[in-house]
Amino acid sequence: MVRVIAALVVIVAGHTFPAIAKTRHAGGKKRSAVATTQESAVLKTVIAARWQFAAARPSLPPVQLVHKEALEIQDFIEYAFDGGALWLYVSPGPAGGDIFALLVNTRGPRYASFRQLVSTEHYTTYHDGPYAVVLPLRPVSKQVFDKLKAKQRTADELQQQLGAPSYSWHIHGVGLLGLTYVPQGLSFIGEPTAPVAYQLHAAAAEEEWNKRQDADGGLPPFQSLAHLDYLGLQSECRDAFAKELVSQREQFDQALAHGKRSPDGRFVVGMANIEGLGYSGELVIQETGKPERRYTGAWFTHDKDYLWLNSRVIVFKTYGAEGEDFYTIDAVTGTRKLAAHVPHEMERSPSRHATQFGISGPQRFWYKTADGEMHEVNVESLKPRAER
Repeated sequence: MVRVIAALVVIVAGHTFPAIAKTRHAGGKKRSAVATTQESAVLKTVIAARWQFAAARPSLPPVQLVHKEALEIQDFIEYAFDGGALWLYVSPGPAGGDIFALLVNTRGPRYASFRQLVSTEHYTTYHDGPYAVVLPLRPVSKQVFDKLKAKQRTADELQQQLGAPSYSWHIHGVGLLGLTYVPQGLSFIGEPTAPVAYQLHAAAAEEEWNKRQDADGGLPPFQSLAHLDYLGLQSECRDAFAKELVSQREQFDQALAHGKRSPDGRFVVGMANIEGLGYSGELVIQETGKPERRYTGAWFTHDKDYLWLNSRVIVFKTYGAEGEDFYTIDAVTGTRKLAAHVPHEMERSPSRHATQFGISGPQRFWYKTADGEMHEVNVESLKPRAER
């Protein structure tokens, strides 16, 4: 379970003394412990750079992976270091560049000290299993919060007031759009009409209003948000975000733990779906000693729908409105190619969809359709590039 650690750190004449730390678990129970804040070199670098990625980067370990999220639930940028033991989450766009979260796997010797890291007045720390998440704290004043809940604002107006958001999001089906500011502990939500008018996002208040109105996914009048308490709201916002980050990490870990290893043992591939929609599946590919890479486009793809064609190339099947597609993807470069298309022919009995497929050689695979017909596909070899 995720726990949130709040600490009182006493500083006298430049020295940090042990302080009583209160640990709040997800279940609400509290316990006390004596702890000191032990900031690692990486965290000190980020703090010294004022949580600006461009300023911190020269003093950080070499970046091994840059992943630009393009999901409905998040659009931030992830930077991975040290084989995936360290991840920095950075706000996107020309006005972005803020590090709004740091996640480490404390199993790595370099990051073991994060196990004892407690919160301070400048950042809050979350621990769950081997993972530690650190979020910067930049709460707004009571006066600013009162103004934010008193009226709706456009994205430009919010940026003028708060800076660039950490990330944006979209609620599938309902269509509502959102902006989240992690350091401030605030989210805003609006109807998808141009220009979008955003109001404070308070899930409990929205749920209660929809229940009273017998509505489904609408927003309460922003005037009804006057009672909101900032202390509780910002805590809920950051708690939910930290839990989601750890949950996603755990899903990727599970995908790789139950994935399929390449014939030479160099790579492993698995399936993850952090959005939970049929068309939002991702192939997760990890090379030994490196952070995993994720590729969208695995529509309705399941564990039985991908196989290693050879030591470097994967064949996977997707399902769409017009039929099924077999793709190859290069585990090193991420290059994807369409290898075969099986159109839906519903007028046929039985319909001509693929029921099985397998590998028949280093560059060949076969599939069988529901009518009993066998098909073999010769895959053009992907030209190897200089391996990283």
